[in-house]
Amino acid sequence: MKREELEKLAEKYQQKADKAFQNYQETGMTRYDREHRTNEDLAEALRMAARAADDSSRLVDLRVTLAELGSRAATELNFGTDETRKGVLRDIAASARIRGLIH
Repeated sequence: MKREELEKLAEKYQQKADKAFQNYQETGMTRYDREHRTNEDLAEALRMAARAADDSSRLVDLRVTLAELGSRAATELNFGTDETRKGVLRDIAASARIRGLIH
């Protein structure tokens, strides 16, 4: 599932949890308390999955970028000129800047 779908589903379960909590407050029935806790746990698990989906996407992007830059760097070590090597170094620095790793 995509992050947006997971967040939407988490909101649905959070609304169910909120409604069950309201019912528990009004009636004192333990059934509603149990329903509240179960739905709140589901909502939190879905939020965690949404965050993991973002992390996974960033990791895939980082791996692809590193593979491409690593391949170019290996080629430059064997066949490059000073100018083409500088180009690879500029791209490495730009990639780190885009990800907020350097200024």
